Amino acid sequence: MAFKGLPEDYCLKEVINRFCQGCRDPEAGKYACLGAPETMEEALNSIRTFQYISQAVDVKHKKRAEPAVHAVNAVQQEKEPAWLKTIEKLVEKVDQLVQVNTQQRSQLSLPRQSAPRKAEATEKRGPLCFFCKEKGHFKKKCPDYKKWVEKKVLTA
Repeated sequence: MAFKGLPEDYCLKEVINRFCQGCRDPEAGKYACLGAPETMEEALNSIRTFQYISQAVDVKHKKRAEPAVHAVNAVQQEKEPAWLKTIEKLVEKVDQLVQVNTQQRSQLSLPRQSAPRKAEATEKRGPLCFFCKEKGHFKKKCPDYKKWVEKKVLTA
């Protein structure tokens, strides 16, 4: 809503007035506005009544094949744009390709290769020391690290 602080009754009256003022038949809209309708239904009924009376009284009006009320200058919405249809077709095609792909995979039924376990990887490479970068031990058991720590403690 554009104006949050306005009372709802006032907003409803304004909407009904704008509806009447936007009528394709300005005379019918004026007639409906002067009737001070309290609901949209009352406004629409006033417009219909005016149009019916004016057609019955005034012989000059053309007879319509279908009785219709064109109360508001509404913007006609276009049919679905062409690009939307193209996208829908592409989505359908992708879905079909995914189905074909899953069918082909299930027909092959190849075993999936899993990543090597952490223990297996460690066995192949062996533990790696982060201090001296040699394989075969960890930093905690590194002889170079132990010497460095002892030297550090003696100098401190």
